[in-house]
Amino acid sequence: MLTKLIIVTDLDHFKLFTRKVDPKGKISLNLRMSKNSLNLHKKMGEEFFDGEGSSHGIRGSETGERHNIRLEKERRKIKEISEQIITVLENNPHQKWSLSAPKAINDHIVALLPESIKNRLRENLYADLTIIPSDEILAHFSK
Repeated sequence: MLTKLIIVTDLDHFKLFTRKVDPKGKISLNLRMSKNSLNLHKKMGEEFFDGEGSSHGIRGSETGERHNIRLEKERRKIKEISEQIITVLENNPHQKWSLSAPKAINDHIVALLPESIKNRLRENLYADLTIIPSDEILAHFSK
């Protein structure tokens, strides 16, 4: 039985699937891991102000600081995604794996991966497949 890992991610979600081909050629996709980041669903103000309106070291009126906070938060999430991919692929020494991530973050994720893992990457889609049903994901990757 031939297996292949498929990772589908965006800044809010990380999903790991195993693609299997049985001896008769039937292909199946199994969800092995799904992680959501609940903190990403909070508004910026909720993260830096408590319920009584007191700030946590950030003044809400300074849009430049808010912009920098958003960029830093995005950078950290990309690093977390890359680290998650490294962990998964070190624990599952498959020969092939595929990735789907939005264009805005895809290259940044791949750039943080070691060469040994990049060399096993067979398909890299610039798409957010986290928003489609799991049974439709396989259609976006080659067989």
